[in-house]
Amino acid sequence: MSERIDQFCESLRVKLTKMESSFAKMREGVHASLGEAEVEVRERRDAVAAEITAAQAEVADARNAAEKWVENAKTTSAETVASWKSSADAKHLALRAGAAEAYASATKKIANAALDEANLAALDAWLARHDADDATAKIDKA
Repeated sequence: MSERIDQFCESLRVKLTKMESSFAKMREGVHASLGEAEVEVRERRDAVAAEITAAQAEVADARNAAEKWVENAKTTSAETVASWKSSADAKHLALRAGAAEAYASATKKIANAALDEANLAALDAWLARHDADDATAKIDKA
């Protein structure tokens, strides 16, 4: 399980690093040319939106699986697990471990989807600020 947790953490780190790199490139583009940067941001925003749309069914399934695991975890008491441990009931313990690993995988998908949503929100915010700044500049010129 430690390996899966390490993979999960690494996956999130890579995704955050890519997002940070993407934003850094956009900031550089802003200084080079706001017009070109806007086009890049809109293209990136559209790509992220498409990724979110494509993953919707998978994320919904992951949410359902996570909710089921939480409900099942509520019904499995600590005493039951202790009983399985004391009687070395490998079958039930293995089923419980597999379910916990599936839950971890589902929550990873949900976390990645949340990161995508945050990325989309940041891109939308950048575009909104750009539009507002453009409008202000036009008023100032008039």
